[in-house]
Amino acid sequence: MVQHPLPDSLISMDEAMNYWQNVSASVDGMLGGFPSVSRIDLQGSRSFLAKLGIGKPRISRALEGGAGIGKITKGLLLDVAETVDIIEPVAKFTAGLVDTPGVSQIHNIGLQEWQPQGIQYDLIWTQWCAGQIPDVLLIQYLVRCASALAPLGIIIVKENLSTSGEDTYDEVDSSVTRTDEGFRAIFEKAGLVVIRAELQNGFPKTLLPVKIDRANTHNHELLEAGAFSSYRVKAITKRKDEVISWWNSGSRPAQILARLRSDGDLDVKQVTKDDLNNLLRRHRREELRGRTPVEWLYDKLKEDNSFFFRDSRDSQGHISRLFIAPKTDQPVQHAAI
Repeated sequence: MVQHPLPDSLISMDEAMNYWQNVSASVDGMLGGFPSVSRIDLQGSRSFLAKLGIGKPRISRALEGGAGIGKITKGLLLDVAETVDIIEPVAKFTAGLVDTPGVSQIHNIGLQEWQPQGIQYDLIWTQWCAGQIPDVLLIQYLVRCASALAPLGIIIVKENLSTSGEDTYDEVDSSVTRTDEGFRAIFEKAGLVVIRAELQNGFPKTLLPVKIDRANTHNHELLEAGAFSSYRVKAITKRKDEVISWWNSGSRPAQILARLRSDGDLDVKQVTKDDLNNLLRRHRREELRGRTPVEWLYDKLKEDNSFFFRDSRDSQGHISRLFIAPKTDQPVQHAAI
C-alpha cells in the first residue's frame, strides 16, 4: 500500500514566504482577487466579538497574528482596542501601518518566531495564516498566545475549513486547509478550550476557486474559535473570594479544587490545578505589593499591639531576619527567611 505524506508535512514556510513576497500590498492581493469579501468578513467578525462582549467599552490591547496590510487591524481591532500590536513577516505589507494611530509594535517575523514580550493582551486575533505553518509550530504559537493573555483575555482563530473529511495541501502558496476536527485537536493539544464557534455567512461560493477545485472544499466556510484557556481563568476568577477564604482557612489546593467541582457549577469543571495555583500566586503577589514574605509578616503583625519586634536588614534595606516576642513572659518566637 502506498503511503501518502501528511499534508502538514508538505508545508514549506520558505515557499510560502516567497509566494507572499510576490503578492501586491493591497486588499485585492490579500484576498486573492476578491476584495468585496472584506466588508462581509469584517461584519461577521464584529458581530462575533459583540457576542463575546467585546466592543464597548474598548479593551486595552490587542495583537493580530499574520496581519498582512492591516485590513483587520484598521477595519476592526482599532475600533475595539486602544492599542494593537502586529505580527507579519512580509515587511512591505506593514509599511503603511508604521504611522497609524493606535498601532504600537510591528513584528516583521512569522508566527513561529514570535515570542511574548511581557505584554498582556485582552484579545489575540489570528486569521487566514494558520495554514502556512505545520501543526507542531501552530500548537507552540497558541501556547505562547495563551501565556500572553491578560486575565479574561481571549484568542480568536478565523480560518478556512476543509469539508472533504481530511486536511488538504495547496502547492500554490504551500499551505494546508484543515478540517474542523483538525483544528479542535490542535486547540486541545495547546491546552485551549473552545467556548464559541461560528461559520461566516455571506461569502460567494466561487471564493478561492483554486482551492475549491483541487481540494473539493467549501472554503467560504470559516471557523471562529474564541476564548480558550482564558475561559477557565474567567470561571475561577468569579469564585475568587470563596477560593481565597478557603485558602486562608487552611484548605489545600486539592481540597479547594474538589469543593469547586462538587457544587454543580459547570463553568468550573474544566478548571485545572494549574489554574487554581495561578490564581493563588496572583493573590499572593497582590498581597505582598513588592514586599518580601517576611516584610509582609512584619506589617501584618505590627498592627497587633501584642508583640515586640527586632529586625535585621540587608544592604538594600529589606528585612532579612525578624525576631518576634509577645508582650508576655512567654519564650521568644524566632522567624528567619
